[in-house]
Amino acid sequence: MRAELKPEFSALILACMQCVETNKCVIEDDGVLLAEKVKHADALIIAGFTPYSSLDVRTKAFMERMYPLRHRHGYMAGKPGGTIISPCQ
Repeated sequence: MRAELKPEFSALILACMQCVETNKCVIEDDGVLLAEKVKHADALIIAGFTPYSSLDVRTKAFMERMYPLRHRHGYMAGKPGGTIISPCQ
């Protein structure tokens, strides 16, 4: 299964920790839908690029929005994963 971030994907992360009990972010946007896809995936590969020698904001926001998956049920534990990073030129 493949998922791509839409340009309107919210980069907002509140760090409010309201996700601890439910393993679900309280921000109602595409991040919740993407987290459900990641939760049920067999593996996760994240691809991003590095403008200005740092990971792009949308890829970083995606990774941060997956934070709720690690709390009570540890949905990411033991899940194979990898990264593909491409430098901007």
